[in-house]
Amino acid sequence: MVAAIAEQDGKVVGVCGASADSPYMWQLGIDVAPGHKGHGIAPSLTSAVAWVVLDAGKLPYYGTSASNVPSMRTALAAGFKPTWVEVLLRPLS
Repeated sequence: MVAAIAEQDGKVVGVCGASADSPYMWQLGIDVAPGHKGHGIAPSLTSAVAWVVLDAGKLPYYGTSASNVPSMRTALAAGFKPTWVEVLLRPLS
């Protein structure tokens, strides 16, 4: 539904987009090119797209696994807060 890009020297180095997963909530996805990670591109793009989604009257959400530490850091740096966590259990042997 919306996307933001980061460019360096005419090349795209980061992209964040939002898809309309439901009539009320749009999910954000982010990707940054190798060699450009860790410079704040992901949180900046994610935050910018989230504001556009809010301005459209929709709820932006960022889904990731708690074990995906880089993605969780991006979400937190962009202002998202964890709201649910999936827990998997297995019987002790």
